[in-house]
Amino acid sequence: KNVLDEYFLRKERDLRQVVVLPKAQWERIQGSIGEAPHIDEKKEQEEVDLDSKAAGKEDPRNANLIKEKLQAKKLREEKEEEERKLLDLEEAKFQAAKRKEVIDHAKTYLRYQDDRMRQFHSALLLTKVLNERDAQVEFLKSRLVDSKKKDYEEEQRRFKEYILSEQEKAHQHYMNKQALCKDQLQQGENSRTGIAELGSFRLTQVCCPGMLWKLTFFCRQVQEQRDKIISQLAEQMSEALRKEDGRLARDAARIEAEEEKKRKEKEAKQKAAIESIAEHRATVVRNLALLFLFLHQAEKQARKEQEKQAELDYNAQREAIALYKEQEFQKYAKELIETESKKTHHLYPLLKACENGRGLGHRPGQQKERKLEQLGCAVLVVFCNYV
Repeated sequence: KNVLDEYFLRKERDLRQVVVLPKAQWERIQGSIGEAPHIDEKKEQEEVDLDSKAAGKEDPRNANLIKEKLQAKKLREEKEEEERKLLDLEEAKFQAAKRKEVIDHAKTYLRYQDDRMRQFHSALLLTKVLNERDAQVEFLKSRLVDSKKKDYEEEQRRFKEYILSEQEKAHQHYMNKQALCKDQLQQGENSRTGIAELGSFRLTQVCCPGMLWKLTFFCRQVQEQRDKIISQLAEQMSEALRKEDGRLARDAARIEAEEEKKRKEKEAKQKAAIESIAEHRATVVRNLALLFLFLHQAEKQARKEQEKQAELDYNAQREAIALYKEQEFQKYAKELIETESKKTHHLYPLLKACENGRGLGHRPGQQKERKLEQLGCAVLVVFCNYV
């Protein structure tokens, strides 16, 4: 006995080759196709009998009329037979499609109840979580980069404004010093001109040679003193300008150093934040992996405790079903992995779940579950018969 007979009907009872109709529909077809033609046929037969009886009494032209009626009846019956065949064919196609849909739904439901399929879908969920986490990290990185760029541009703008304002102040201070210097020089020139005029006037008034010599000596001393004062003022102004330029240079260097320090501190904070996010992500992934492993080990331990007294010998014929289910699983897993590979690169959990097969055959203690599956298939077949 082939074990596949437990899941599929034998060839002589294959539903794909048998039209299964509900009781109400069968009675309707019998009533509409079976009884009505019999009534019409009976009436036509009575008419033919009457015509046959009358044909013996009337002329031969009635015989030709009867023959034409019989021919028309035959053609009508053939046409009705063709219509019935078409209706039966359409009904068979409809029932086959409906039966296939129910069987596919049942196979999908039974496939999703398998432990390995549940583990595979858990791996799929983990893959989607990792993909979503990567998207969040990339979004956060882009936001940090944009914020860093805006802050840097704002700092550069403020630094340039400060440098321009300091340069403007220095230039204004320099212009004020130049104006003061010019004013002092102008005053000195005016004083010297007044003294020269006074000397000339005194020379015209005083005719004594000794007085003239003293006046000349005094004017020379006054001029030397004035020149000395002017040179000291020029040196002081140049020294003040030199100090002002040094102060501006030191302020600019100090501000630039402070800006560089702030920028490095901000970069260090951003780097620490990114490292913290990466560490948190690694922790989450590690915790999920540990949780997945813990659940797997718990299920395995519970299964071992339940399977201590179960039989360890596998039936060789059941390997055909296990091989079929393995092929279906591998086909489904391959299609799902190809679909997910277009969306994410986290395929390790799916590949790991796809590779962690237990081999062919049923595990110990699974006979009761298989009987329940057989009962479910039988219920579905009965449901198909009455749909």
